[in-house]
Amino acid sequence: MHRAITLTSLLVFVLSGSAAFAGERVEHFKGKPAATIEQARANLSEYHRRMAGILAGDSLSPKDMAEIHQITYTLENALKHIAGELKSLQEELEKIHLASERNEAATIRAVAPNYLSTYGRLFD
Repeated sequence: MHRAITLTSLLVFVLSGSAAFAGERVEHFKGKPAATIEQARANLSEYHRRMAGILAGDSLSPKDMAEIHQITYTLENALKHIAGELKSLQEELEKIHLASERNEAATIRAVAPNYLSTYGRLFD
């Protein structure tokens, strides 16, 4: 007798990590893009709330697991963008730091506006 595979059992199989090729990551969702800091922050906030809401329940159904799996793609996109911005912020701060040691006001004046702007978009 041929048994039909239900969508739920298929999701449980995929989400359990039982992929045909061990160690390969199956990517089937793109998640929302994070092209700007503002978009990354908004997506991070919204999708963090969504995941926290699911996790607030007493148990995780296969549907919950599938939803969490899909949510993580958007969260990963947002964090990747923010990580790149933090790296840039760190590099600019280091330029300011070294220029302050060398008493190079012109360098500080040239670099600081972008540092301050990026900082503001990330943290304010």
